[in-house]
Amino acid sequence: MDEVDGRMPRKSNGLRVVDLFCGAGGFSEGFRQMGFHVAYAVDIWKPAVLTHEKNHPDTKVLEADVLELDPKDLGKVDVLIGSPPCTQFSFANKGGKGDRAEGMKLVLRYLELVAAVKPKYWIMENVPRLLETLPAEVDLGQAGLTGGVVSIPRREVLNSADYGTPQKRLRLVSGNYPLPRRTHSESQVSLDAWTGQGLDTWVPMRKVIEGLPSPLSESRKGTVADPNYPEISLPCDKLTEHFYDSRMSVEEAESNRRAKTDHSWYGRMKFPDDLDRPARTIMATQLRSSRETIAIEVPSKGPKRYRQPTVRECACLQSFPITYQFWGGSPTNQYMLVGNAVPPLMARALARAILEAEGLGIPRTPHLVLDVTEMPPVVDYSQRARRGLRALPLDRKFRDHIPGARIGGIRVDFDNMGDNPSVRPVVERFCGGAGSDERHIVQWVARLYSGSGGEVQSQAVTLEDALWEFAGVAELPGEATRCRRFLSGAVTRWSRVLPDATSLQGVWAERTDSVKVGPQKVVEMVAHSVDEFFPADKYAERRIRPSGKVAVVPPSGLPIRGAAFLVGAALAAEIINSSDRWLKTNWERQYRPEEWGDAGERPPNGVTWKGEVEIPSRFDRIVEIRSKMKNLL
Repeated sequence: MDEVDGRMPRKSNGLRVVDLFCGAGGFSEGFRQMGFHVAYAVDIWKPAVLTHEKNHPDTKVLEADVLELDPKDLGKVDVLIGSPPCTQFSFANKGGKGDRAEGMKLVLRYLELVAAVKPKYWIMENVPRLLETLPAEVDLGQAGLTGGVVSIPRREVLNSADYGTPQKRLRLVSGNYPLPRRTHSESQVSLDAWTGQGLDTWVPMRKVIEGLPSPLSESRKGTVADPNYPEISLPCDKLTEHFYDSRMSVEEAESNRRAKTDHSWYGRMKFPDDLDRPARTIMATQLRSSRETIAIEVPSKGPKRYRQPTVRECACLQSFPITYQFWGGSPTNQYMLVGNAVPPLMARALARAILEAEGLGIPRTPHLVLDVTEMPPVVDYSQRARRGLRALPLDRKFRDHIPGARIGGIRVDFDNMGDNPSVRPVVERFCGGAGSDERHIVQWVARLYSGSGGEVQSQAVTLEDALWEFAGVAELPGEATRCRRFLSGAVTRWSRVLPDATSLQGVWAERTDSVKVGPQKVVEMVAHSVDEFFPADKYAERRIRPSGKVAVVPPSGLPIRGAAFLVGAALAAEIINSSDRWLKTNWERQYRPEEWGDAGERPPNGVTWKGEVEIPSRFDRIVEIRSKMKNLL
């Protein structure tokens, strides 16, 4: 390989490349590996600009808004590449309801620059959903832009796994470019349509996860071989963004599992992720409890633990060389730089296709940087640092259905989106007086969904109204005692372990380590109690007559288990929002924002507590009233 100081190729194929919305430089890296000179790159985000500059020192990188860019500054352009930000078109953004008009501004600006600089080849990468909005011809004049009608000869959805990337990442690749040949296939018997030769099978995630040393290892001795580029190996102490604890907490792992295997509306995914398949799309945002985050089982002799991939593992799954460095400065920025990038191996396939179309020679080996000449500042990936960055909003939304609570057209959820948070049971020195109306951060509620398709209705259900529905189960022969045992047992057990509303929110917003029960544990507890007293094999489909208190209950009434799930979720919410039994014994452990005082102080003598929740007696009164109403009817 031709190189200077082990870093850059001396030779270029003579084609001048400009990279717009360059990000961390994945597109540029793929073209550089094929001998292209990336002359100019533009991005508005400083960490991306710095990362591109450090890894591509012979490229002029401009920190600027592409909307304000003068096309004359780009000079002669043979190949224009770029990835206008795709968040508004992503299904991961607001459930697929992003502002497409806002997202199209940058896409149209890219096309306007295509019209202005007239490159021989141009390639625009984006999410596949843009295909629904991007026609084969775009009249820029209708959008108030210059350049007339721009034709888009090719709009192809390409899979990065087909080009050797250990990740199944589908991307819409639009523009005027030759279609690259696949090098890999899911099937072992697939043949190259041009050469008739067999294709390699997709590269599994295992090659990266097991090819790199364990991030939990304390040893930094020996060398590490690049999982994607056999030409590269490094001493372990030069492997950056990798050796840190990326393990999920029990709560995070359970949230990740539930989101993958039992999501309220999305399909089932595998947990933990299958190492013998290419990775799923590497996301720019890596919340450990998120459905999109990859979960890897940690070898252990004890209870199973799981972790997310490190930044370096994500970079290798994106097919960045291990010599490529990221200047993000924080965990959030590091993951974003990697997750937003174009996989270099897919970009390299596109670059190779252009060389073949031009009749230019293909490099015998890719032009690679073989060593790390400058390491970025060390980033603190600890949980404490992540909380310090406040990556999650304090009012972070939670919504999940109770496991098993999707029955016969209804679903019971537990969420923190109630509109009337209750008064916190705090004392004078923390909130300014016994009459203070200091409120919990959020209100936790049970929510009932009924119907299907576009006819779904939902309603937050109070404990009182849930008891009215559940009383219908007690009216059935032989069920009253079971119902009372279910409720009294839940009150006794849950009051001891369920934290107050603000502390539960503190767990969900990743602000505390001292509170061990989070919202995922709450839904598990409700499900476990319902399964214990009202098992599915005995109480599957039978319904009870509606009370008329909850508007969204179907006219046919709730299934018995549905009524139990609803009252269980409502009872848990009542304890969390109103009861203070947990606080009596966990005053030092509770979470409260800093301005509420020192959590290490105990409340002074004379504090008035609200007392215990007395559910069975209230339930008996409702059963009696319902029974009388039934007799009257």
